[in-house]
Amino acid sequence: MRERLHLFCAAAAAVLAMGTVQASQQAFTRVTPSTVNHSTALRSALKQAPVTQVLAQRQVAKGVVVRAVKDAQGRVYKQVVRNGVPSPAPESRVSRRAGESSSSFYEGFEGWDGQAQDWIPSGWTEINTDGNKPTQLMLDHHINNTWQATYTGDGYWTAVTTDGEKECFIHFPYDAEIVKSEGDTLKIPRAASDEWLITPEFTVAQNDKLFFLLEIDLGSIYSYDWNTRAYDHSKAECDLEVLASEDGGQNWSRLWLASQELLKGMSDSELYNEMASLKYHSVGVDISKYYGKKVKLAFRYINTAASFVTGNSMAVDGVNVGRPQAEASYMLPQGTLLFNFTPSLLVFNNSIALMPAYTPVNWTHNSNAYTESVKWNFYDPATDANTIELTDAAPAVTNPYSEGSIFPYPVLTASNAFSTDTFSIDETDKDRGGIVYGGTITPYQGENLGVGNADYVHKGFYAPYFNDSPNHDNYVYGTSVADTWGTGVTEIAVGNLFTAPQAPFVIDSIYVPLTDFQAADTAQFTLNVWSIDKWDQLSSSPLATATAKASDVKNFDGLYQIPFKFYSTDAQGKKVAAPFVYDQQILVEVNGFQDTVSVKKFAMCSQMANNDADHNYAYIKFHIESNGRKFDTWYKASEALRDYSNAIYMSLMGYYNFLKPDTSRLSFATEGGTQKINVQSPVDCSKWWIVYDGDRYELGSTPAELSWLSVTASGKQLTLTAHSSAAERSLSFDLVSNGASATIQVDQTKLTGVNVVDSAKAVAGVTYVNLAGQKSATPFSGVNIVITRYTDGSTTAAKVVK
Repeated sequence: MRERLHLFCAAAAAVLAMGTVQASQQAFTRVTPSTVNHSTALRSALKQAPVTQVLAQRQVAKGVVVRAVKDAQGRVYKQVVRNGVPSPAPESRVSRRAGESSSSFYEGFEGWDGQAQDWIPSGWTEINTDGNKPTQLMLDHHINNTWQATYTGDGYWTAVTTDGEKECFIHFPYDAEIVKSEGDTLKIPRAASDEWLITPEFTVAQNDKLFFLLEIDLGSIYSYDWNTRAYDHSKAECDLEVLASEDGGQNWSRLWLASQELLKGMSDSELYNEMASLKYHSVGVDISKYYGKKVKLAFRYINTAASFVTGNSMAVDGVNVGRPQAEASYMLPQGTLLFNFTPSLLVFNNSIALMPAYTPVNWTHNSNAYTESVKWNFYDPATDANTIELTDAAPAVTNPYSEGSIFPYPVLTASNAFSTDTFSIDETDKDRGGIVYGGTITPYQGENLGVGNADYVHKGFYAPYFNDSPNHDNYVYGTSVADTWGTGVTEIAVGNLFTAPQAPFVIDSIYVPLTDFQAADTAQFTLNVWSIDKWDQLSSSPLATATAKASDVKNFDGLYQIPFKFYSTDAQGKKVAAPFVYDQQILVEVNGFQDTVSVKKFAMCSQMANNDADHNYAYIKFHIESNGRKFDTWYKASEALRDYSNAIYMSLMGYYNFLKPDTSRLSFATEGGTQKINVQSPVDCSKWWIVYDGDRYELGSTPAELSWLSVTASGKQLTLTAHSSAAERSLSFDLVSNGASATIQVDQTKLTGVNVVDSAKAVAGVTYVNLAGQKSATPFSGVNIVITRYTDGSTTAAKVVK
């Protein structure tokens, strides 16, 4: 382990010292599809998809229903349906590491054979309440109200983790019924839970610490009053306690209590938002008083069973007593876009992300369960190195416009009492990447690069197909053989989910790569952009639509690109470019390949390697004919294909826009004059306009007349001319571009004292000084000394009374 840490530290030092690079320094190659076909893991699962069974439900408030539900593995958990939308299934666990060989004690529950209905590891024991002990009849009907091994996450499409795919689970008490073979119904009333899961005895070594993973619903610990919409923080209806015993289990001492440790500082609204969300938490507990002693540990699940659904289920995993190593890890922030292909299918050899400038970006880490503290090192343009150090677990970081330069990825350091580890997204890549902030990257050979959420550098590129096709042309995303997905099931569209971006992103066009294509020139394909909410509900109509014909498709050495460009019709009836502003979660749909008369082959592409189970972006739309019914429906690819979570390749051609004027307020004398404002932006004034008093004014050499103010623009500079006036006055207008705006305030006042503004000179900036000597970029109330700086280096000053 020391050697590995040394290697990581050396890598971190190199990254900390690495400065910006230009796109021209990056290596470009032609896109290469992966040659290994992994489709042996792809199996049609539409007929086998597990059905969630509703055991009981009750309306608790207007538009709110609480349910007890059971999944395919027999796991029972709480579900809250708000306005028709159910809360999500239990969270799938991110990758964790198993216990170190030096651990005094470790259990990951991987010994379960996947079949036994009431299994706990050898040497472990339980203490159960009489009302919850399962009979064989109950077990035969998948009813077990005590601790039991099961699969993590939803138990069906859960990715295998490095410490395994199993956990020890317990569900909340509920009223159950069993219909016996002779037809009688056996009612099993719910009973309060006080269920103990106890480890074998072991010796705690010097400096050991207890770590474990706990899956818990923080919003269902305290009692919630649906009438007052408030929690009773004095009443924990469902809790988990960790205890230790030095005398073989005769006497127990509390080590940790979930309600005390995990809910600190949480408001009622925060708790409500967590209700019915089972999520994993990494827990570390001090056990120094037991060094050198033999102990047993107990995990005690408590539930009052006060109502038909009280609290929620829980699970424990990765129980480790020892000195395990911290392991640093993070994922790119939600909404991050990765550069992928140019229109001619050129691609970077390294991983480069695009994020907005002048916008807070939230970073979170997913370091292992044994991490106790973290430190981030972010790039600082002032030092040209990763020298901005933050110790927040989830910092929000704002970066300036990088003007096409690539800033290094942040370096994360994870630590505990025993070790330190570092991580960066591209630390193991042959060619280091980084982040471009604002705008887009510098065009390569006159071509812009698209962005998307599929990761070409780390996860490959191919068109997945089903193995039952001898010619490998029975494609998962595109044309497929009849009944591939089941009798009466036809694939009619493919979609890719893009989570909400970190700031509005302007899209000029979307290119879709194909590895196989054969169609009549007149065949038409449609791309629809749908709004999609967090519960996967699509908007009633598309936000934007584009079409392309087969004759528009370009062939690049056996790979193909379909260009979908957005247009609208102007007042004169001419077709003009109409960029689409992507500012919310969207689903981008491609259809038209289902026209089997005109389209023979159509193979859209995904990553070759899967994402983790929580990051599926690929969707498939099916037309289903069954039992006399015909309907169309969307499936997540993770629901239509077993053990699968992926992203579809689509290249969003666009940029993060912003408008950052060097001043947001100007003052003119009543005599009038001319001043200039320089605007930082990735686009020039040809893509700007003004909104004043609800009206739009185009910018250019012809002045936009805003009452007493004229505005023209050239390049990235505004020229403002105020007409003379005997009276003081002011106005404000919005400088607008696609996905960006900035408000500018203009005042015309009587300037007295000191000296007057030279209206014949170009202004570089203005500073306001009050009578106390304080300085500001905007006026103070009362008397201001206005210091005007000109581009020739001179200054003037004037007294203004506001």
